[in-house]
Amino acid sequence: MPKFKFRLASIKKLREYKEKQCKDIVARCIANLILAQEKQKSIENKIKDTQEEILRQQQGLLDLPQLKILQDYLKYLHKELELQKAVVAEKKEELRVARSNLMEAMKKRKIMDKLEEKKYAQFLYEQDRKEQALLDDLAGRR
Repeated sequence: MPKFKFRLASIKKLREYKEKQCKDIVARCIANLILAQEKQKSIENKIKDTQEEILRQQQGLLDLPQLKILQDYLKYLHKELELQKAVVAEKKEELRVARSNLMEAMKKRKIMDKLEEKKYAQFLYEQDRKEQALLDDLAGRR
């Protein structure tokens, strides 16, 4: 009895490989986004701490040079926060694109799976038909 061989098996393997690559890219994008969000949170915490330090400085004897340094540092942190927010937005967009690519790769792989199933069902039907013809021929000879 002949064995089923899917003619497009190499293309199916290629699509499976591309899907796996897309999954890896999505995982990397998620990790990069988490790191960027953690850095943003860290900057926000530094801003909060610096603001609290400025308030403490203003309550006691004023050390104007130290107060000026803290205010300059606070301005710097706000600029850093804006830059980091842009990085987070960029990472989110990269993740969105990667997920979109993954969905497309999954669709293409599923198409190949369905095509293989269809071809296999057709193969089984042909085998049954040939077997039935052979049985009919044998019965006719008796």
